[in-house]
Amino acid sequence: MAKKVKEQKRGRSLNKILRDELLRMVRDDQAMRRGIAYDARVDRAHVRSVKRIIKKYGWPGISFVGKSGAKGVWLLVQHADHDIRFQKMCLGLLRRAAMEGEAEKKYVAYLTDRVLKNTHHPQRFGTQFYLNRKGVMEPWRIAEKEDLGKRRKEFGLGSFSKYRKIIRDAERRFSKKKPRR
Repeated sequence: MAKKVKEQKRGRSLNKILRDELLRMVRDDQAMRRGIAYDARVDRAHVRSVKRIIKKYGWPGISFVGKSGAKGVWLLVQHADHDIRFQKMCLGLLRRAAMEGEAEKKYVAYLTDRVLKNTHHPQRFGTQFYLNRKGVMEPWRIAEKEDLGKRRKEFGLGSFSKYRKIIRDAERRFSKKKPRR
């Protein structure tokens, strides 16, 4: 009931067309990332679209584009590494949306870490990894490691050790699928 009142107050109901547009971009994003060749033009086109959407509607939250659409817009911003200023601006919008129940807190943690990594600062939640010289996925530098578990729990993230294993297992599976040159 409270959610319905919130939607009516904002004058925004579920926008299925916008949700479907976001989900189409996410499908394209994921297909490109699973493919053989990364194409920066895909990310750039998605960022242009998301900027247009945010300018017109504000941050597309759960009540406006559904849970899948809200996750999708976060993912597209997460992959906007070529436009860190845009990621930073979206992080503020995403934080506000999460405080209003319009976005999941875990996405705030992921985007926070992405912005910190992209600006060469230690991350706070341990969500960002890189491939080291030995070909092993390692976490980007983490600030205040002693409180990492507490921060992850507060933002709805599981244990870091389990997450690290998932990342490394996924990299192993992915590297086996890549064609040899």
